Amino acid sequence: MSAGPAFIALCVGGYVFAPPADGEVIQPATITLGTMISAWALLGEKLGMSRIIGASVIVAGLVLIATAKDGTARPQAWIGDLLFIAAGLS
Repeated sequence: MSAGPAFIALCVGGYVFAPPADGEVIQPATITLGTMISAWALLGEKLGMSRIIGASVIVAGLVLIATAKDGTARPQAWIGDLLFIAAGLS
């Protein structure tokens, strides 16, 4: 729904707090989920079982990425992850 400076600020802000690998996965996955939810809510798109299963796999992957930080992760990486989610939903 929005792009430009706000999108770039969210992306770059995310990289300040979180590792680049998080942004490379979280943002595109969130774009996919946001598009699917928007199509369902705004356009009446049917969510079949395969789409529900696919969305569940994406969400499970995002949860694993967000929670499986090794010892080198920054303590405030969760802030970057939230910024990547916001960028994906924008």
